[in-house]
Amino acid sequence: MQYNRNIPRSSADDDSFGYNNDNNQKGEALNSGNARIIFAKSASTGLVSFADGKVLVKSFGFLDKIGYAFITIGSFVVLVILKNKENETPIGGLLIGILLFILGFIIVKVVKTYSVIDYRAKAIYTETLFNNKVTLWKSGTTYINNITEISIDNRPVETSAQNMGMGSQTYLISGKNKVRGTVAKCDSAIAALLKNGKIYYITDFTNNINIREAYKLFSSELAKAYNINYKTNFDDYKLVVKKKGPKYYLDIENYKKVTSDSVLMSIARIIFGVMFILGAIVLMFYLIYKFV
Repeated sequence: MQYNRNIPRSSADDDSFGYNNDNNQKGEALNSGNARIIFAKSASTGLVSFADGKVLVKSFGFLDKIGYAFITIGSFVVLVILKNKENETPIGGLLIGILLFILGFIIVKVVKTYSVIDYRAKAIYTETLFNNKVTLWKSGTTYINNITEISIDNRPVETSAQNMGMGSQTYLISGKNKVRGTVAKCDSAIAALLKNGKIYYITDFTNNINIREAYKLFSSELAKAYNINYKTNFDDYKLVVKKKGPKYYLDIENYKKVTSDSVLMSIARIIFGVMFILGAIVLMFYLIYKFV
């Protein structure tokens, strides 16, 4: 697939809607015989795997967020206690911090959420697995024939449980310098435009560099596999839906151009993320007070 590194003009300016249509000539239906070949590049990242009739790419669900929240809280408590050299180290608080970190680490290791391409059912959905074997639940199903375009959507980095948890985990285990090498300047997710003009997010957003790179590879491979238009996007740009005649199409806008709506939405997401983390911290200190 050829990528145009220049910022594309508005999609409404031409009949092709500004898309990379190379997939239209190369697409082929996914099946058990070609899935590993089509997704070979993204699978080489270790974040894409294969099951019977399925291709799975790493995403994030509710339990992942809980696990990463515990990692964040545990890391915070341990660091605060260890850096406080004026008073005697509260062993009980330190122990709870370590236990929360370990609990969160266990959760994110044994509970995995994937975005699933079920090529037998020709459907996409989110699936949460225990130990990569037992399905806990599925959600958010859409069908391949309902998708008209695929791309990567970007937004400014926000306070999310998985962003903070992955950063805290890396910081506590590997140090500050390692964190800088794993955090991107924006959050990204794989997105699909549906026939009704709605954007369906195949994965959740993340600012982890390795996962974002896997998403870029996977999204272009998925578009090729199903002969779907692929819209090239860039780090400082978000997807927007526009319409030309009866057809909806994806365009891009620089998300650094601040609008009142984008500011309010970002503030709302940040407040929700902070409240989630603070609520867990309050609960943790209550448990310390109650049992230590």
